[in-house]
This record gives sequence, C-alpha cells and structure tokens, in this order.
Amino acid sequence: MAGKVFVPYENTVKMRVVGLFSDKFIDMAGKSGVIIENLYKSGLREVTATIRVSDIHKLRRIAVKTMCRVYFSDRKGWKFILKNIASRIVLPVGLAAGIVFVSTFTRYIRIIDVYGEGIDKTEIINKLESYGVHEGIKNDGEFFRDVEESFLIDNPEYSFIALKNKGVYLDIHAVKRSYAPDPYDPDLRCDIVAGCDCVITSVKVYEGTAKVEPGQTVKKGQVLIEGSENGKYIAALGDVEGRVWYTAAAEKSIKAEKILRTGQYNVNRRLKVPWKYVIMDKSSSFDKSETETRSISLLNGFFLGVQLENVTEYEIETQYENIPLSELKSIAGQQAFELAIKKLPLGYVPENITYSGEIKDGNYICRCIFEVIRPVGHTKYY
Repeated sequence: MAGKVFVPYENTVKMRVVGLFSDKFIDMAGKSGVIIENLYKSGLREVTATIRVSDIHKLRRIAVKTMCRVYFSDRKGWKFILKNIASRIVLPVGLAAGIVFVSTFTRYIRIIDVYGEGIDKTEIINKLESYGVHEGIKNDGEFFRDVEESFLIDNPEYSFIALKNKGVYLDIHAVKRSYAPDPYDPDLRCDIVAGCDCVITSVKVYEGTAKVEPGQTVKKGQVLIEGSENGKYIAALGDVEGRVWYTAAAEKSIKAEKILRTGQYNVNRRLKVPWKYVIMDKSSSFDKSETETRSISLLNGFFLGVQLENVTEYEIETQYENIPLSELKSIAGQQAFELAIKKLPLGYVPENITYSGEIKDGNYICRCIFEVIRPVGHTKYY
C-alpha cells in the first residue's frame, strides 16, 4: 500500500474519522484495499487521511462495525473540477440562450384573437390586414396604436378598437357604435318605466306626461313618464329618482366547536432507520385523538442515521359552547352587510342602515337593510 502513488488528477477526498475505535477503522480500511495517504491522528478519537473517491463504498460496512462517524471534505480531482466548471458556466450559458430564444420567439405575433359582442371576427381581421396586421407581424406597440387611430377614422361604424399584444398573442377588442334613437321621430314611441320597486323622490319631465309624483310607491315595470303629448305618441324623456331599499341575510351557528383532551394518552415508540420504521410498542388508537412526536438521535452520520421517536397519542373530545350574543350580532351583521352591499350599484353610499336578528334552528339569523336614492327610470320602446 505504501508503494502506491496518487495520480495528480485522481478524484480524492479528505476523510475525518471520529470514534473510540478510529484506529481499528483505519486498520480494517487498509486490509479492505483502501489506499490511504496523509494519515494524521488529530486527537484521541479522531484520525484524518486522504482517500480515493472510488474507495468510499468500502467504508460503510467498516463504519458500522467500528461505530465510527466519517466526514468528507476537500474534494479534488477532474470529476469535481468539471462539475464546478459546469455549475459556473452551463447555467449562465443556458440562461442566456433561453433569453435569446424567448426574446426572438416573442418578437412576432403568432396568434390573433378577436373579441366583442356582435362583432364579425372575419370582417375585423380582413379590415386589419389592409393596415398590415396579420400573423407573423413584428410585435410593435407603437405601430398597433397608429392602426387603432386609422381604423376608427376609416370605419365610423366602430366606436372602439384596441390591439393588445401579449407575447405571441394579439387580442383585438372591438365595439360597434350604437346610435341613440331620435326622440322626436314621429313614428317612435317609448315610455320611461320603473326599473325596481321604490318610493319616488323626484320627477323631471322633458318630453311626455308624468304618471307618478314624489312620495308615491311604485312597482317594477310601472310607467313613470308616458310617451304621449297632446294625443300624439312621442319618445318620453325625463329624470326620475326614487328611494330604493336593499336587504340581505346571513346566519351563524350559536355554538362554537371546542377540542379538549380527556387526560387519556398512549406513548408509542418506534425506531427510525434509513428507509423504514421499526415499531417497538403495540399501538392502540382512540376514536378521536391528536399526536405529538419527539425525536432523539441515536446514531447520525454520513453512512447511518438512527432516531428514536416517542409518539404520544392524546384522546380528545369535542364540546360545544354558546357564542355570546354580542359576538353573533357582530359576525352575522358584517356578513349580511357585505352581501347587501354587493347588490348596490357603484357610486352610491348606503343610508339608514338597520339590523334585525332572530335565533332559529340553532342559528342566529341577521338581516341588514339600508336605502339609497338613485335614478330608477328605464326606457321601454314599443
């Protein structure tokens, strides 16, 4: 063994052996054909040396027999050099190549989608092709903005168009222009009707005849301003506001679930070795339980890791206790208010918010109601 010399770029590691029988570990390793160099006894129970990577697999059995722990450091050799170079070069090169590929691939539009209610997709695509917009075109946001302006000028039947580029996708959103009907068309008749149940607060008539007055309660669909004047049908025109009520209900159980330990428990021990568990105690489980696990390391090293786990299983039971009424009102009231506010159109602030509640079938039911003054008239054409 003394006559063997390491090749300069042979794969080697520095080995540190710790244990009562570290000397015996070195002796058994040498007899097993492990080439050892730079042997140094750094302590009463510690020995360091240099070995080849190819001999590491021979040490597992020796470490178990001598109950020694083995640590490795200072890896040297062409294998580790190449691995180090690869980790420093391959990742940046691959990342740079990926960035170049993505930037090149997303430079052009690959897929065109058209969205819009009542829009003929084929018509839009054909019109945009005359401006140079098609699959394979370069992804240029400024060019798309110029196309939007030119398209609306040349196609007055459209009131809006947007070309949104998202990588290789081009999403086209178009809206056709809607023309307001002429209220003075002698052949046109329309009324203004209530869009919901409410109490009228104000009525302003510009064209037509008022059929309601402030303070009157109306139902949804009831005529507010009739499209007639001097016996002639016209288009009704006016502003009608009303007081509208919004309401919603939410419920919350009056009892809260609470988990308690009964005082009964079992302790089960198990030995955790690599890849498996060894059960040491006969396990007995409760109908309902929760567990706590404590681990104690017995042998832990590069080759072997053994832990003793104490698993304590506690029997538990479920109890129910009443929730204070004030807490029930707070929780259910907030939920009811959030449900009611979702029904309210944007831009309006609720007024005169009130709550009412009752206990029914083990639940507290809370109702929230508030009111808003808003426009209630809708045009109905004939």
